[in-house]
Amino acid sequence: MTSRVIERPNDLDVEAPEFPHHELRPFDVFDSSNDPSSLSLLILNTSMEGIDIRQLWSRSHLHICADGGANRLFDYFDDEERPKYAPDYIVGDLDSLRPDVRTYYQQVGSVVIEQQSQYSSDFTKAVKVAMIHHSDLCEKLNVPIEIVDGLSAVLSQVSTLHPCSILVAGGMDGRFDQTFQLINQLYSLHCEYSHLHIFFVSGSDVVFLVPKGITYVRYRHRNGFSEDAVPKCGLLPFRGLVTLNTKGLLYDVENWPSYVGGNVLSSNGIVGTSGFIVDSTEDIIMNVEISLARE
Repeated sequence: MTSRVIERPNDLDVEAPEFPHHELRPFDVFDSSNDPSSLSLLILNTSMEGIDIRQLWSRSHLHICADGGANRLFDYFDDEERPKYAPDYIVGDLDSLRPDVRTYYQQVGSVVIEQQSQYSSDFTKAVKVAMIHHSDLCEKLNVPIEIVDGLSAVLSQVSTLHPCSILVAGGMDGRFDQTFQLINQLYSLHCEYSHLHIFFVSGSDVVFLVPKGITYVRYRHRNGFSEDAVPKCGLLPFRGLVTLNTKGLLYDVENWPSYVGGNVLSSNGIVGTSGFIVDSTEDIIMNVEISLARE
């Protein structure tokens, strides 16, 4: 079939498909009317420059630091504000966690979970904590856990994994190899836990995985996450050749092959007034520019 690019007007009404499809809501965190109980916040040991932690915190129910992410959180606030922003859990091999930070957060009620397995990153360990917390085995996080790979053992006993949306503060603005590894883990986690929706939030973008098939990305309005009339976006085929069909982008594509070394859908824009559609033959990474005044 012939591929083509279609230029759209700056506003296009795109309804959700009537047939079965995936749905993602990556911008719920920027909408104060949404229920925070559906979102977990994970803080990595990376720069938080430009990230409004207060906003992300207030719009999420569960708060987890991955190892040295607790140092970043501690240093983000002054002495007066810090007690209001204590994480529920700190998890990892704890090689980066400062002793003073560990002592402080334990004194205010944070649960510290040591996991020494080198076959799992601190990011993945924190994701597992979020999944267990939202399961029927939540109470096991409050008792001693085997320190090598105890989280994996607990997770294997969970009878039902519930849908879980996780916001990740940082991770996309640091060293490129670390950023690429997080993208790699995003693919791996989706393959193993398809119920997970993970959204990386930086000072400039939201980055997430769009699964294979037809996906409707829903939001109240574009101005809920961007001050720009047409927020920039990209669809990045890190895993190999995909064929794309879209509706609701400034430059929609039909039957469009995309791969690293060939066509890549970058520097595009979002024109769907309350959502857009991505139809992809394989999982693909998407980034969407955000530009909002800090609260």
